[in-house]
Amino acid sequence: MDTTQERSDVAKSARSTRTCTADGLLKLESDELLKLYRGASTPRLRDISGDTIGKLVMGCGITPLIDRWLSGLLRETNGWNGKTFRQQDDRRGDGYNRMFEETRHMFPFNTHIGRSRAGDFDALQLDYDVPENPLHIRAVKDEIRELSPGLYLGQAYVRILGRSRLACYFSLVK
Repeated sequence: MDTTQERSDVAKSARSTRTCTADGLLKLESDELLKLYRGASTPRLRDISGDTIGKLVMGCGITPLIDRWLSGLLRETNGWNGKTFRQQDDRRGDGYNRMFEETRHMFPFNTHIGRSRAGDFDALQLDYDVPENPLHIRAVKDEIRELSPGLYLGQAYVRILGRSRLACYFSLVK
């Protein structure tokens, strides 16, 4: 089966059954990922609380330099292991990124349910604008939707020149 047909089959399967795998997401193009993201559901904080395993799915071409940096940091060196979430109540929580073989907890974030940047629906918002983070990390906003129980698709946005730009897709597995 050629790659185009394989991607199409993965996208159809994911859309029709609402199930797929984190590895299956790696075979999809950005337009297919966006369709999946828009069709997914808003996760409940209690369901995602705890450790998740993360994987970069695709850089979104803000610049080739940023795509190469993300790919190198998150995929090739396996520097990012995932995120840990803590629920405060039904709509708010916090968490951090687990880096470098689980030995470092970096880039803390606050979470809340809020409007998605990708459409007219809610998503779990991750806000990195907290005092512990360096300024360039404070410009990052992630959001997450649930594809199937325990499988989440995320979008990372970076604020550049006053505008939020989609930087990459990532998956989280509970």
